[in-house]
Amino acid sequence: MHLEGALRTTLTALALAAAFCLGAEAQSPTVQQSAPPALPAQAAGGMAAYEGLIVQTINFPDVPGASAQHHLLDLIPQKAGVPLKREDVRQSIQALHSTGRFADIQVEAERSPDHQVVLAFRTQANFFVGELFVEAAPNPPAANQVVNATKLQLGELFTRTRHCRHQAIDGTKRILQVRLKR
Repeated sequence: MHLEGALRTTLTALALAAAFCLGAEAQSPTVQQSAPPALPAQAAGGMAAYEGLIVQTINFPDVPGASAQHHLLDLIPQKAGVPLKREDVRQSIQALHSTGRFADIQVEAERSPDHQVVLAFRTQANFFVGELFVEAAPNPPAANQVVNATKLQLGELFTRTRHCRHQAIDGTKRILQVRLKR
């Protein structure tokens, strides 16, 4: 009876870990934080048509919350009400990338009816390891042993390749298998 409950808990823990990894895969691509991405040649060439036009507005459609958007507007050198400059857009991308909040940043420009330009900074958020909980773990192992087996570090950048395949699932399976054999 105890082994059956432990097996059910193990399968539940693995199913939750797999669901977590699949959800993160859909939301968080593999990220390298070394340097911001360069502007693609096509985007840089297309920007010439907008350079020098007055920036009417700048928005962050993928960033929730007005206060977060205002904070990002304060960080970037390209401002609304001034002419669009390629260098300011490049520095704006670098400033946003240096926050560590984004896995991908793209800039879209659209000409407004009054011959100004509207900028949209399209972003994909980075995800970080947060608080970990273990529910209904067999005893042994204790809940803290299961958490330790995942090798997930609080605040660490979460990437599908690094965490889901190598650490979280494998470590949890290993400790539960060892404990169930006893």
